[in-house]
Amino acid sequence: MGIFDTAEFQKTCKDLATFSDSLNIAVNSNSIVFTCKGDIGSSVVTYSASSSTDDEKEAVSLEVKEPVNVNFSIKYMNQFTKATSLGDRVRLSLRNDVPVVVEYPIEDNGFLKFYLAPKIDDDDFMD
Repeated sequence: MGIFDTAEFQKTCKDLATFSDSLNIAVNSNSIVFTCKGDIGSSVVTYSASSSTDDEKEAVSLEVKEPVNVNFSIKYMNQFTKATSLGDRVRLSLRNDVPVVVEYPIEDNGFLKFYLAPKIDDDDFMD
């Protein structure tokens, strides 16, 4: 699980959509890495876990039980970021081969959750 600034998440998804329609998210105990590779180039954005910072908005929290490496459609992830104005933080809950949960806590009112299944390669079905 990763928790970070909503505006930063929105900017990352928007910037990466320039390169590809597929977003790879890899998480380990120290960082969360967003990667897009396409015909015109590639881009990698890494957020390192920050245990202490003066500005809570810049803090990145990670809770990792096992390393994760999954691919998603960046088109839908960008649709989810339209909820950025609902709060300051976004929570990504990730596991291998399980839909990602993108959660926007709404202060004193609850939360808004989006679910997105990972992309599956056609090669997986050919075996």
